Amino acid sequence: MIKLLLNIIVVYASGFHQQVLAEDLNLIIKKFCMESFNQEMIASGYQENKQVGSQICNCFVYEINNGNTIGQARKTCKEDALKTVDLQKTNLL
Repeated sequence: MIKLLLNIIVVYASGFHQQVLAEDLNLIIKKFCMESFNQEMIASGYQENKQVGSQICNCFVYEINNGNTIGQARKTCKEDALKTVDLQKTNLL
């Protein structure tokens, strides 16, 4: 019985570890995305906009997690952002 309980704990902990790892990777991806977004905004003469950056980078993480390529995720998220904010003069992401 104790051995079975330990096995269940190990399996649960393993799954939990994978979830934590995925969340950590998402945070890393979002951080790099935000840095890239901010650099592009500044280079294009715009002020940093954390709200728009967060929207785009959340979209980017979502698209990557759903199996899209980096290029597809960039395109999709840029198009979504352009629908809501006038960023057509920038070359975002």
